[in-house]
Order: sequence, then C-alpha cells, then structure tokens
Amino acid sequence: MKRIYITILVSLSLVYGGIGQSDWMETGQIIRYPASRYFYAVGSGSSPEGARTSAIAEVRKQISSTISTEEISAISDMYGTDGHTHETRYQQRTRITSHGDIQGVNIIATDERDGLYYAFGVLEKENFKETTRAKIQEQQEKLRDVYSRAQSAMDRSNFPTGLRYVGTARDIYSRLEANRVLLTAVTPLTDAERLDIALHDIESLYANALESLRTKKISGDRQEISTGNTLEEPFGIVVSADGQGVANIPFALVDREGKEVMRAYSDDEGEVLFFLSDRAKMRRGVHRYRVQPALRGVSRDMVERLEESFAYRVIEAPAYASITVEPMEGISPEQLSKRVQSLLGEYDIRHEECNCYHFNIELSAKKGEYIQGVSRQRTFQQVEVDATFILRDAEKEREITRFSRSASGMGNDLESGVFAALESMRLGDDMRLLKEDLEPTEDTHSETELPRVIVFPFTNSEYISNWRNISESLYNMIVTQLINSGGVTVLERQEISRLIEEQQFSSESIDMAQYLGADLAIFGAASLTGGTIEIDARIVDVETAVSRGAVSASGRNLAELRTIANSLVEEMEIDGRSLSGSSRKRSCCR
Repeated sequence: MKRIYITILVSLSLVYGGIGQSDWMETGQIIRYPASRYFYAVGSGSSPEGARTSAIAEVRKQISSTISTEEISAISDMYGTDGHTHETRYQQRTRITSHGDIQGVNIIATDERDGLYYAFGVLEKENFKETTRAKIQEQQEKLRDVYSRAQSAMDRSNFPTGLRYVGTARDIYSRLEANRVLLTAVTPLTDAERLDIALHDIESLYANALESLRTKKISGDRQEISTGNTLEEPFGIVVSADGQGVANIPFALVDREGKEVMRAYSDDEGEVLFFLSDRAKMRRGVHRYRVQPALRGVSRDMVERLEESFAYRVIEAPAYASITVEPMEGISPEQLSKRVQSLLGEYDIRHEECNCYHFNIELSAKKGEYIQGVSRQRTFQQVEVDATFILRDAEKEREITRFSRSASGMGNDLESGVFAALESMRLGDDMRLLKEDLEPTEDTHSETELPRVIVFPFTNSEYISNWRNISESLYNMIVTQLINSGGVTVLERQEISRLIEEQQFSSESIDMAQYLGADLAIFGAASLTGGTIEIDARIVDVETAVSRGAVSASGRNLAELRTIANSLVEEMEIDGRSLSGSSRKRSCCR
C-alpha cells in the first residue's frame, strides 16, 4: 500500500511539474507562474532567438493590456499635438510600452514543434513594480536637472543650448510619464511618483524661446536659370534672437507639394544655406520652395511666422542634336527612344532631324534581384544599366565627346526597370558641358518668357501728303510680322493711345515703355530719297535707354512696303538673337 501511494504522488508530480511544462505551448500557461504574481506570454518564431524576442514583446503587450483606458487616454491627450491624434487604442498602448522602460523579462522555457520554435517569457510583478519605481525616481531627478539647465540657458539668451535642453526635457518627460502609466498596471500611483514639473512648464519654456526667434531672407530668391544649369546662389536665411545670430537651429527646405527636400542647421552666424545643386527641378516654369523650422512641437502659427519663401524660374535655352538610341533586346525601340529623348529634354537637349550633331546613346542592362509577388504589380525586377553617350559632328566627321554612366532601377519588368535606372542617373553636370559643345539655336518660347516689345509709330523725315497713311500701314505690317514670328511679345498700341489721352505722358518715350513693362522699344523713321523709300529703325533697351541695334531696309515703290517691313523685322536682333524667332542652323540631310 505504501508503494502505491508513492507511485500516485510521483504521477501527480509529473503531471503538474513535467507534463504541464510541455503543455504551455497550447495552454499559454505554466502553473508555477500564476497570473497573480507574474506577467507571462508565449512567443513563436522561425528560430530560437526569434521566439525569445517574440515572447518578450508579448509580455510587453500583456502589461499594456492591463492599463486602464482612462490612463491611456490621459497620456495620449497629453501628446496629441505630436501627431498621434488618429491612433487606435492598440497603437497608443504599443507606443506607451515602447516609451516605457520594461526590463526583467525572463525566458524560462523553449521548445520546437513542426519546424516552429516557441518560448515562454515571464516577468515577476513585484520585481517590475520596484524596478519601474526606481526608474521613475531616476528620471524625475534628470528632469529637474535638465529643466534647470534649460531655464538658465534661456536667461542668458543662449537659445541654441536652451532649446537643446528643452528637447531633452521633453524626451525625459515622455518616458517618465510612460513609466508612470506602466506602473498602474501593478499598483496605484503614490505621492512618490507625483511630478513636480508639468508638461505645460516645459512647453511654455519652449514657446518662449521660439517667440524670440526671427528669420530673414539673405540670398537665392527669384533666380532665373536656363534648363540644365544650376542655381548660382543657395537659398539662404539668417535666424536671430535679440539681434544676434542663433546657431544649431534646424530648418527644412520644403517643395510646393509639401515634401521635405533637405535639412540644414544654422551656423555660428545664424545663417542657414540650402544648395539644391542637381536636386533642382529643371522643368520650364517657376518652382517654389519654403524654408521652415524643423523643431518638434512647433505650432502652425509659429512655423508660418518663421517661414521664408523662395522661387526660381527655369527658362528654355534649348540645344539640338539628332538623337539615336541603340536598340535593346526585350524593349520596344520606339518606347526606348521616346524615354531617352524625354530624359534629355529635361536638360533642354532636343531631337532634330538633319541636325549635324549626332548624339548616340548605347545602353546595356543586367538583371539583378527578382522579387516574385502575387501579381505583376507586386513583382519587382532590379536592373543595372550602363549607358554610353557619344556626341559627333557629322559634317566635320569627328567625335566631340564621350562619357559613360551607370545606375540601377527597380520595376515590374525589364523595361520599367531600365526606365527607372535612366531616370535615376544624375547627368546634370555632363549635360551642361555637352550643351556647350552644341551649336546654340533659338527656339520659340512660351509667351511669359519672351521679350516684351513696344513698337512706336514711325515718323517721316519730310512732308508727303499721304505719308501718314503709309506710316500707319508700315507700323501695322511690322507689328504683324513680329507677332507672327513668335519671337517676342508685342504690347498693344491701344495702351500707348490711352496713356496719351489720359495725359499721363505727352508723347511716345522710354518712360512710357518702362511704365508699360516693356523690355525693348522700337523707334523708326522713313524718308523718300530719289524715289526710293528708306526705312531706319532702332532697338532700345528700355531699362538702360541704350540702343542695342539698328536696321534699315528700302524699296522702290509703295507696292514693296510689306516686303520692306518683313525685311526690317528679319534683320532685327539683340546679342545675336533674332527678334523674329528665326534661327540659322546647319543641315546635314543627304
């Protein structure tokens, strides 16, 4: 009988101590670790280490799940201005456990089943309580010290140091408050955990420091560049407080879509400089940016007060070449040629048949990593692309330049991967040098970029009874030819007449042209010499009142008046640029 009793005891011991140990993968429990004394959880992974990490994370989740909803709401509301207002309760709990310092999780059992590893993690509640309270006390002392240093720095107008201490105080407060909330999972808070520095105190110190900051634009605004060139000046501001430059204040350069392009810090003089270089957008038109403080917890009003706006204009100065792209296996030749020409167009290099400059592009691709997805949209092919660019002068039968570049791209297939690699190639410097080798030609610009020209009525140098009608006809013909040429924007004559009628100006003059916003003014006179009509015209720079060019034309009779007007316009040019928009280019068509 004694032997049977011993056997029963051994069997019960195996059930509760041994068999129970192996059942924790299904039950999630081990009896000797009761919930009244421990936080516990099971984690799994593809490796023993992964299972241990998962178990520790699950214990953290269990702790956060025991915190009351009221406590979660309180701390979430406290940090609502930091961008967490749309979090779910689960996300809020996860953030609190990540901010809090949870230590002491022990892995007391591991196992493997069907190729998957499991781990059982526990954390003794009493140990967690004492450790967390110690952490709270330590963080309270740090907070008092850092807050005092921040106040002292602000009092001395040492704003960079003060702001740095305030930022540190915010971090400490965030972790301190998270630990206080975590402590409520095992015990109510006591006076020992009471905070003597409130978040409001820290935020007020921060706001007062920011209120003292001022910004001023110092360089880089309203620049104008041609496509493919770089901005000559950086976007620059100076940040100061009480008239003194403030160092180490972070600012962000943000584009029109609100995307952050880059960050920079103020130097010892308070200057913040942004060099766009090859990050500058090169599409024709105006590109706008904003420089704004990149400080945490800054209100929208504060951002707008310290914000400075910048803009630059990209104008076309196209260069032309006969562009050819060598075929690539697996890619449509037409699509490849179209994409390469589009890429070169970003640098204002355009395709033109019969151009004597031949620009040949040779491409080779090597497939890299392949990621198979559940659909084509989720399947990706990495491609390494080598490109060789060769510029030749076909007329002179010589090679001008050659260079090679490489890049990688990712796409749903070979073609999109090659196109992505081409887009990622930084060719700005190469194309700027290449454009210098190409023969400059004129292009028809958009109206907003064309010189604004005002044509004043021509005068006659001698009296002829019907000359006024002839002068009027000549004026209209010249204006018509200039408008049709597309090379300039012509201001309407009605504006001239209106200003004279309103007696703002007594006669046609440079002052009137300036008032109307013209860039160039054309004055002219006609005479009749020996039966030949002689026309002379001057092109005057409105800003400087200096003549920039003079042309003349003649005809034998009034029937040739339109020919005279057209000839006159064809000869008008400034610094080698024809006002008629025409260009003289070599042709190499056979």
